[in-house]
Amino acid sequence: MSLVEKALEKAKLGSGQDRRDSHVEALPTSIQPATPLRSELRLEFDRERLKAEGMLPPDEDRQQIADQFRVIKRRLLKQSTDGLSDSRGNSQFIMVASALPSDGKTFSCVNLALGLASERDVEVILIDGDIAKPHISRTLGIQDAPGLLDLLRDPQRTIDSVLHATDLPGLAVMGAGKWSENASELIASERLRSVLAEIASRDKRRVVLMDSPPTLATPDARMMAQRMGQVVLVVRSGVTPQQAVLDTVEALKEGSAKISVIMNQVTTSVPFNYLYGYGYGAGYGSSYGKAP
Repeated sequence: MSLVEKALEKAKLGSGQDRRDSHVEALPTSIQPATPLRSELRLEFDRERLKAEGMLPPDEDRQQIADQFRVIKRRLLKQSTDGLSDSRGNSQFIMVASALPSDGKTFSCVNLALGLASERDVEVILIDGDIAKPHISRTLGIQDAPGLLDLLRDPQRTIDSVLHATDLPGLAVMGAGKWSENASELIASERLRSVLAEIASRDKRRVVLMDSPPTLATPDARMMAQRMGQVVLVVRSGVTPQQAVLDTVEALKEGSAKISVIMNQVTTSVPFNYLYGYGYGAGYGSSYGKAP
């Protein structure tokens, strides 16, 4: 067993996950539609610009990548649905993380958001939590619009005032907002917990997907993880150092979130249950899948 596998096994046991999680189960049919999203802003989800920025695969690989993310999203939804009775109420909050920049974290986050939003009974809020380098916000042209940090900074500001409804049914976006020197303190504040609690109180079936900063580059990701019910760690196959993965898993274990792994840019045939639950095989070319 490699160092990476040992670290992931340790994280799995520490988060209370069962070994049966290594296979993909069908989503329960009892899930009910989420209540309609409310927002005061509108946004066109520009697929062409996202593709040009490396956040979406080229057309010739779109179906293959969509199929791979379909496998991943079913597990996330299953865990979210299983956690509806969780007293913490945070199973619907999913953070997409990486150890280092350029592991494919933002690419994975955007594609997961699109996949989740395609479900008939699910609505998704995609939050750009990479507050120092808000790649999603810049690409979608909302870098100057009020966002997460503004919401945390001003207790009088409402969630609806920073939420952008998109032209894609079931998907809304919250930008990073205006950066300030106390941005890290805002992320660590109880205000983030209360904002997430308010979202959960509206509808526990709504999924919140947060793109985070690289875990080893800033403490912000570790603070965010403590508010999440699930963390998806993106590891770039053959590039991300094993020690970086070990250190990241250890840091993320400070919270109680279930930790899962996506292996990005795998160059050999890898089964979907590789590294306990998630993985996708060859098909990630050098021009995409490496967004921060």
